[in-house]
Amino acid sequence: MKNKVFNQNISLLRFIFCSAVLLYHLNILKGGYLAVCSFFTLAGYFSTLSLNKNISLVSYYIKRFKKIYLPLIIVVVSTITTLGLLNINIFNFKSEITSVILGYNNYFQINANIDYFAKNINSPFIHLWYIAILLQIELIFPIIFTLIKKIGNKLNKYIPFIFMFILSIISTVFFYYTSQSSNITITYYNTFTRLFSFLLGSTLAIYRTDINAIPKHKFRKLPIGIRFIVYLILQIILFIAISSSSKLFALSMIATTIITLKLIELSTILFNKNIVVNSKIIKFISDISYEIYLIQYPIIYLFSLTKIPNILIILLTITLTILISYIIHISLKKRNTFLKLMFILLIIYSGYKYITMTDNKKEINELKDKLSDNQEIMKKKQEEYKKKAQEKKEEIIKEEKKEKVISEEEVMNYVTNLKVVGIGDSIMLNTIDTLYEAFPNGYFDALKNRTICDGYDVLKEIKDSGITWDVIVFNLGTNGEPNRRCKENLRGLAGGKEIFWLTTTNPDVSETNPDLINYANEFDNIHILDWPTEVNNHPEYLYSDNTHLKPEATKPYVDFIKNGIYNYYLEKEKN
Repeated sequence: MKNKVFNQNISLLRFIFCSAVLLYHLNILKGGYLAVCSFFTLAGYFSTLSLNKNISLVSYYIKRFKKIYLPLIIVVVSTITTLGLLNINIFNFKSEITSVILGYNNYFQINANIDYFAKNINSPFIHLWYIAILLQIELIFPIIFTLIKKIGNKLNKYIPFIFMFILSIISTVFFYYTSQSSNITITYYNTFTRLFSFLLGSTLAIYRTDINAIPKHKFRKLPIGIRFIVYLILQIILFIAISSSSKLFALSMIATTIITLKLIELSTILFNKNIVVNSKIIKFISDISYEIYLIQYPIIYLFSLTKIPNILIILLTITLTILISYIIHISLKKRNTFLKLMFILLIIYSGYKYITMTDNKKEINELKDKLSDNQEIMKKKQEEYKKKAQEKKEEIIKEEKKEKVISEEEVMNYVTNLKVVGIGDSIMLNTIDTLYEAFPNGYFDALKNRTICDGYDVLKEIKDSGITWDVIVFNLGTNGEPNRRCKENLRGLAGGKEIFWLTTTNPDVSETNPDLINYANEFDNIHILDWPTEVNNHPEYLYSDNTHLKPEATKPYVDFIKNGIYNYYLEKEKN
């Protein structure tokens, strides 16, 4: 009876955690990412219980290989096959697949500066950083734990618990400290910062098996079942309330881990009845929760390439995710010759696609070299600008009312001499020298992988340095669309000046342009420069990623910006 109760209550936890992650990926539950901490905690707890049974390391690794790695490979080869059959090309696809297969995808994403919270669906594998961390931990942890356990058996049974407890505290403090002092994306992906949840789960397992199998509870007047429900409600509130941009981000991850520890503890002791009515659906979802995590994002990615209404995408994603997860789960449980044959065919086809896949390294390297050169040009031009501004520091500059321009030539001359401040990402960086030629009084700052939120710090630094502007040009949005607050902050800092904002050509952030256009329509001083429409007439402008500019496109890009500003002032003059 105890085993039945134990399994049902843990199944309920897995069901809730699995649902939270899926709803987060579907942009429904803003704090669902916290459930990953819960899964790390469960993994640490049950891995330690398994190792405590004195099974050999070889047996343990075989068991974990079947549990974690085989489903991962099935999902990867199935995704490659599907993308291949649909003739979908992904920029730099091979490198990402390699990082997934070899278990270092989290560091691949750190190196690529991929923002997990930007919500730009540009890869079917962006969620597999979690599996990479899990694989790394499961590779090293059993060896360390086995060694510590042997020492404990010889010297003192409390040594494994003390060691793991201290390590858990250090890891938790390290996570919190890192979250306050560096890029939160790096903190989120790094194995050593995310280790604390796993270690705390392991510490609880050691305590339960080696020290106190049935801990005493002080508040006996409050039934264990009620306490379980209270903790569960607290957990769900965190999933609902704490977004990734919250100041409580790091503390919430720690709190989620601690609450999960209490839920595990209360799930496994002294229950005389189930917390919920026995539900086959809960048990079913719990059993395939790992497969659901693996397959959900490839399905979400594929639907993101369609024009299907969002509500229908949500329903189809949930249905297909559960169905395919069940098929994968069953295929690994049952010895079915047909399923084995299908899997072999998938491996052969996906292996062929992987080997023959073009990762555009030559184009990427050319682009990197060009961006690097332009970074130096930009710095030089910035220094020249600052030097010129310093020489004029003693002068008293009076703002005079501009004379009305009466001809197109005079309007163009006026636009050419405007003090233009431009802030952008790698697209703008690729055109820095041409921008300074077009706007000799301009000041431009561009950087690879820059987001709209990053633009605020750049503009504030420019403003604080004493640089003024007549108009601002933004080429931000290629790397994902953040919340409205980031755009609001930028607009406020612009001080009411005219803003010219280029839409993005990146096909993987389809929601960015409509959101940006809708936002611009609310304000008279924000003007959209529709660069994608211009590019549609000149496909030769872009590299094969359909985003970055080829060298021959830099002048048309700058002319497009200049003409956009010119047309605005010409129309203004006519009126």
